[in-house]
Amino acid sequence: MYKYTKNILVFCLMLFLPTVFVFAYVPERIVQESLLDITNVKNPEEEHFFYGDLDSFPNTFQITSEESFNLYVEIRVPDIEGVVKNISGIIIKEKNTGGVEEVSRLSASDATWDPIYEYFDGNSYLLGPSFESRVQAGVYRIEVNTPDNLEKYVLVIGRADSTEKIGFFEKISRIADTKVFFGKSQVMIIESPLVYKSLIVLIFTLIIIFVIVRKLKRRAL
Repeated sequence: MYKYTKNILVFCLMLFLPTVFVFAYVPERIVQESLLDITNVKNPEEEHFFYGDLDSFPNTFQITSEESFNLYVEIRVPDIEGVVKNISGIIIKEKNTGGVEEVSRLSASDATWDPIYEYFDGNSYLLGPSFESRVQAGVYRIEVNTPDNLEKYVLVIGRADSTEKIGFFEKISRIADTKVFFGKSQVMIIESPLVYKSLIVLIFTLIIIFVIVRKLKRRAL
């Protein structure tokens, strides 16, 4: 009986789990404690979601690449009550001869701030300014700011699906962090398909096992 139950469990997991755990990106909560702090971004063509709070100074992100790459940068804000849509940014590149040069400015006033819902984390956002271009190898910095540097922001870098390998519970933890960022309870991770699909798979599997075990017990009588 144990053999049959084990086979059923493995079959259900193989059938459903591939649809549960395939996701495009992994969210990351960012805390920069001073103006000197810099968040380094690896694999800049892969999609990154950085969630941060400006605390009286701009936040800075750095990309170092030894070859040309497609640079995509997008600023968002959480679609929540009282949010201020004034997040801007600037992209600069280090010169080989010293100093920096401006690549692009991302102005809050140029954005339409259209709403968008992200299926992965179950959160709603407002789309701000963005930039996309093929750029040469080098060191790039992205600065996120507002007039008073006291707002929430979400910085999206890259478009390709993420190849970052993290465990299931780490993913759940990061999604819970986004819920807190949005002013929600961590219990609201249930809005994410990573959670509710997993629960559906678990419940469905347990029901099948229960039914099969009952039938096997009856046959044994």
